Amino acid sequence: MQSTGARFVAADVPVGVASLVKTAGWEWPNASVRAVDMESLDAERLAAELLEGGSGIEVALRADGTRLVAVDDIESSVGEGETISINPGGVVLVTGGARGVTAESALALAKRHGLRLALLGRTPLREVSADEPSGTTAAEIATALAASARARGEQLSLPQARAQAESLLAEREVRATLATAERQGTPAHYFAASITDRAALDSVLNQVRTTFGPIVGVVHGAGVLADKRLEDLDDDGFVKVFSTKLVGAEALLDATSSDELRFISLFSSIAARAGNPGQAAYASANAALEAIAAREAARRNGECVVRAFGWGPWDGGMVDATLKSRFLAGGVGVIPIDEGAQFFADHALCRSSATAVVVAAPAEPRLRATRLEWTVSAEDLPVLTDHQVRGRVVVPVVIALDAILRAARGVVADPCPVVRDFQVLSGVTFAEGERQTLSIDFEPTGSEYTVSVRDAEGRARYRATVDTATVAAPQVSVPQVSGSAWPLSVDDAYAGPLFHGPQFAMIEQFDSFGAAGGSAELKSLDDLGWPQNGWAIDAAGIDGGLQLGIVWASAQGRPLVLPIRIARVVLHRAFGEGSSIGRCRLAAHPVSDKRVDFNIVYETSDGALIATLEGVEFYAAGGAADTSA
Repeated sequence: MQSTGARFVAADVPVGVASLVKTAGWEWPNASVRAVDMESLDAERLAAELLEGGSGIEVALRADGTRLVAVDDIESSVGEGETISINPGGVVLVTGGARGVTAESALALAKRHGLRLALLGRTPLREVSADEPSGTTAAEIATALAASARARGEQLSLPQARAQAESLLAEREVRATLATAERQGTPAHYFAASITDRAALDSVLNQVRTTFGPIVGVVHGAGVLADKRLEDLDDDGFVKVFSTKLVGAEALLDATSSDELRFISLFSSIAARAGNPGQAAYASANAALEAIAAREAARRNGECVVRAFGWGPWDGGMVDATLKSRFLAGGVGVIPIDEGAQFFADHALCRSSATAVVVAAPAEPRLRATRLEWTVSAEDLPVLTDHQVRGRVVVPVVIALDAILRAARGVVADPCPVVRDFQVLSGVTFAEGERQTLSIDFEPTGSEYTVSVRDAEGRARYRATVDTATVAAPQVSVPQVSGSAWPLSVDDAYAGPLFHGPQFAMIEQFDSFGAAGGSAELKSLDDLGWPQNGWAIDAAGIDGGLQLGIVWASAQGRPLVLPIRIARVVLHRAFGEGSSIGRCRLAAHPVSDKRVDFNIVYETSDGALIATLEGVEFYAAGGAADTSA
């Protein structure tokens, strides 16, 4: 919860609450998380938002009653705007710029535009000593340092040796950056100073101006990582990450307020937009950094190109081999060093309306395991009292299918995901006054989810696969049914093979009937007075098509058959978007004397496609308690 004018990143005060909340969503997948920005504090309105609010993680509540949801439509490239002119030989002040990806980016920028580099870092740079240990990794150098200490009769603990080794590696990297600058003809000086130490920063800047040249640009790449999950994150860890990124940025901007800056580039992270497990502080700090970019761009009114670059993970820098393998295993691409540095050089001086830009390598969608609780009872859904066999309520196939699709709303972006291989493993039944509590588990499998619905004892009752990619068209066709009239009336059907009560009497009128299938007009949820409680599908209308399959089999002289598996469910439009089912057509494919497969198409009364059930397998019923239709 924040109160910054209900303007999100455009707020005058740079905050990163929403990114912290998004990180919480990754770390606590079963929690409902939301960041609310209120223009006027109102406890009742806040409570209503938390309990009854609609979609969206970032929500703005304005004083006039307007509710806005932030959409992550941030530009993925800077565009083709004008590249500003800049005098060759101008100095670019670069924080965190003597090492890693910031150094590579600064070198590429300087080479392209003929600029000088004043590199600021925390690593003290000493003269190279004659007895500096060999080795290329921290472990190798630490081992050499410990051996040298033992030879001198001194004691050097492993943590001490490791710290010295990492310091030596940092010094080598600074020297390597300066050597690269010299080879490419870029004048570069290194200054060891903390940007959060204002006196030291002012001293360095005065030295730069008097001995090196006018400061024309700033690149703020300084930052630290201290990854911890939210429950383990303490104040000191949060402040350390936050202050280096934010306090450093503000100090840098204040210290250069007298310089005629042509551009300001702030190195942010894609974590600011999406959150990232273990990086609540880092994500929040970078989100606040993007707010600073927006503020500075507005304040400087086009005289200076100000932009935050929200980098995805790089193939180097803070991303070591272990972390890189984790990213790749999770479908997250890494940015090649050369390509990322060149992108920065090409776009840092490019005008654009975007004050923040996300730069990331191609990646597969990141899927996450999720478990949701599903409670079903006749009290919650009174129409179930009309779906009983031998005095026990039977959960219909369509109710279980709807529960899976509703649960998918929180983990799949597509409002109409395709469900494949939906199976009834063991139908759920209960006494009318009972309440059944089940769990719905989403487990990532490649680019899709395997979904299991289990009872309180952990026994699997339903199973399905949910695709994460949009599939626009059915894979089967159901031809128009031609034939004679059905050999029974609707009343006969509900008195005969169908056990459904009045609130499940979805078949309005039979149309054509033949050996290849049949068609009928159906009633919808609204027609039958079902409650409006967030349905993902028109469960009443869909159930009417399954009932039609039962009646068709009976009319062919077959025993009672019930749906056990659906090969594929395709929704052609989201429920509620003019999608009231008016009729259905089914194509029958008898397999044996105990099995009939159907393809079922659902349409509006004027013939617009709503949904397709492909490969619906009906089997001869066993015990009545196993009824699942």
